[in-house]
Amino acid sequence: MTHGKHWHGAAADIWLAHIAITPDADRGAPDWLGPVKDEIYANLS
Repeated sequence: MTHGKHWHGAAADIWLAHIAITPDADRGAPDWLGPVKDEIYANLS
């Protein structure tokens, strides 16, 4: 499991639903980051 910043996403032509369950209250809630801009996503390899 990664504890750094990361993102979950689908390919441009594939739909994705992400459900997160975080039961470990001692570690705190996750910091949800904003969406990736289309221009940045399009340039990922």
